[in-house]
Amino acid sequence: MTEKESKNNLEFIKNLTRLGLYISLALATFIVFVIIVLSIGSSNSNQIIMQDLSGKYFSDVHNDLVQSQIRIQLIQKSYPDQLPGIILHQSIPAGSRVSSREKLYLTVNQPVPILAMPSLVGSSLASAKATVERIPSTTNKVYSIEIALISRVPSGEFPPNTVLSQFPPAKSSITPFDKIYLLVTASDDKPEEYPDLSLLKGQNIKIASEAMSRLNLDYRMQIVEKEHGTENGQVKDVVKNSDGSVQLQVFYTKQDYRYKNGYEKLSLELDGQGRCEVIQTSDSSQDRERVYMTLKHKESEPVELLFYREGSAHFEVFCGDERIYSKEFAPDDLS
Repeated sequence: MTEKESKNNLEFIKNLTRLGLYISLALATFIVFVIIVLSIGSSNSNQIIMQDLSGKYFSDVHNDLVQSQIRIQLIQKSYPDQLPGIILHQSIPAGSRVSSREKLYLTVNQPVPILAMPSLVGSSLASAKATVERIPSTTNKVYSIEIALISRVPSGEFPPNTVLSQFPPAKSSITPFDKIYLLVTASDDKPEEYPDLSLLKGQNIKIASEAMSRLNLDYRMQIVEKEHGTENGQVKDVVKNSDGSVQLQVFYTKQDYRYKNGYEKLSLELDGQGRCEVIQTSDSSQDRERVYMTLKHKESEPVELLFYREGSAHFEVFCGDERIYSKEFAPDDLS
């Protein structure tokens, strides 16, 4: 073989090797592309459109949800005015695309014993604890209800360890799974000292608001919305501002419907200034209750409010002696 032929053969082998490399790269690219396309197709095929579950019986939709491989987390609530087993709220809105193994929180109305919340205000803490240890149900079975948190404020009007405020309200319908929150006079009153406000974390907003008023502190609410959870109406954090005012960050979970009892959220821009009060009047008892008070409200300052409503209620805002806002709240007609 001549030298020229040897060079030609070598060049041919190089070209053949280069061609093989190009073909291998093209084939590898094609395989990767096919895998991506198949993965996307498989992912899309596993997605479903979330249906509207509110108002349906959980037992009727359970099998469909399981077949969709959606992970279900039940949150049990008890509303005497709603049918047992009805879905009250879903964490994933209807019409959303969801994939398998995604977590869905469902709030379901579960039939549980209904108790009447006793009146604890004015009694001693020891007496209140003894009372909630034995609360009778409508079937005469006795239940013990947990006191979740006790907050204290100094007060010269009442003896030490006197209950000043409670949640849930007296005579309201509760279940054995509900928790009780109390505001109590300090055991060693020191009127010149404020308590540690950080201890209000986890407290119910009704009790925290009452504490702020009794401590004569100027405060505001900041609503922290959550799609689901059990912290509705609880104080997330307490922040003291440089001007001496206090900000209560409060959890709020919006329900799909306005039930017999529940939390109401309002965002207002009040025209008044100085001392402003929010008064709630319940249609059932006609009792007037102050649910919010600010001492140094600025004109046109935006205000966020969260308060607990029982049945139908009338809501009024006064700045000084002038009523500057009024609104009626009533449960939705779900018949």
